[in-house]
Amino acid sequence: VFVLPSKEEAYGIVVLEALSYGLPVVTTRSGGPSKFINENKNGYLVKKENPVQLGNAIIKAIINQKRLGKNARILAKEQFSWKKGFSKFYNLYFELFKEPAKKTKNKISFVIEEPFTFNTPAPSRISNIIKNIEEYVDIKVYCKFHDFSKENSNLIQIKKPDILLGDLLFRLKLNIRILMDLIDGQMDTIITRKPYQVLLFAPICYIFRRKLIYDMHSFRYKELLVEKKYFKAFLNFPLEHLSWIMSSFIIVISKQLIDDLPKFLKKKIIFLQNGVDLEEFSSLKIDKSMYEKYQIPKSKKIIGYDSIIKKRFFLYLIRRIV
Repeated sequence: VFVLPSKEEAYGIVVLEALSYGLPVVTTRSGGPSKFINENKNGYLVKKENPVQLGNAIIKAIINQKRLGKNARILAKEQFSWKKGFSKFYNLYFELFKEPAKKTKNKISFVIEEPFTFNTPAPSRISNIIKNIEEYVDIKVYCKFHDFSKENSNLIQIKKPDILLGDLLFRLKLNIRILMDLIDGQMDTIITRKPYQVLLFAPICYIFRRKLIYDMHSFRYKELLVEKKYFKAFLNFPLEHLSWIMSSFIIVISKQLIDDLPKFLKKKIIFLQNGVDLEEFSSLKIDKSMYEKYQIPKSKKIIGYDSIIKKRFFLYLIRRIV
């Protein structure tokens, strides 16, 4: 039985991974998981911060483990595999492949504030993007310098000064470099996860006709409220709302996020639902430092961390934004 008593969950890819392994799921009505947990069919949903309901649901899940687990595996395989999730775009991709090559490729840039290693989700996902679509577009990744980052012509690494206020200086250098490259025509589209960067880049993108995409994975201000960081949540609330308005497109991974966004933003939304094909992780090489970082026993096998994403997922994204 898999239990996830979250206070706030934007999507819940870990729930899909559990379903794929035939595990009944007990989780809270906290957002994303509510969309694919069917009560008494593949798991149970309970109220947030209600230990009595949670305990009773766990007991029921243990009693009905075989039936729930079978349904869980069927649901994940039939509705949430990459093949099923994106089959409706097949004809679109086929037409894209037939199109004659352009003389110059479109230039897409991604911004992350982490080092480009496989120890964090954002860089691992972008690594897959480079691998899958570099023959169709020119890709650049702006990121933090890391000694263990592989040599890659796609990377523009900014070194963080090892001094007081080093993080602040790093962000300053990173954003100045991006602004200069935007003005210089080094990119046609820029994708960022940070609301403040949407607000910072929006005027330049508008003037020079660049596309600005907000890669939204959650309502950050809600997460901060759950973490009781009330001042940060107060600051993030207007930033996030303005970033929705000022971006060209908004990438979302959950129907729950779409439901909670204002209706006037619906035309901007690119819905790219996550999926799971866990068999593909059997050949994945995991950085050994992952075990130490997350205190995972070395006897355990890590699955589902590095994002294995199908090429057609990215081709749909390109077709939508180019």
